[in-house]
Amino acid sequence: MDILLERYNLESKSLQKIEQPSLDLELVVSGDFPTLSKEVVAKTRQLRQLNGEDLHGLSIEELKSMERSLGVGLDLVVAKKNEKIKKHMDELQEKVTRLEKGNDLLNQVLMDDKNVLFGSI
Repeated sequence: MDILLERYNLESKSLQKIEQPSLDLELVVSGDFPTLSKEVVAKTRQLRQLNGEDLHGLSIEELKSMERSLGVGLDLVVAKKNEKIKKHMDELQEKVTRLEKGNDLLNQVLMDDKNVLFGSI
């Protein structure tokens, strides 16, 4: 009977812990929501500007800064693209080499079969 009561008490405590809101939810409710909301709006605007939208309110310096950022990003994209192209070309070259070796082997087998079939003339 004591074991049963002990189990009941443990289960009750577990259920109470589950019913308590998580720390993340408490942070949002406690006042971080307005800050996070403003941050989402700012990041959304920044993303739109990077896509070439909503540029009318930017100064020349802000536009130059954005141009530099986009330039760096573009350089990284181009470098990654070139890396993938080179890797693909290397893979294709390896495939060509394997096919050439297989072709040479088949030609050798064919020549050997001809020699066996017709004899050396």
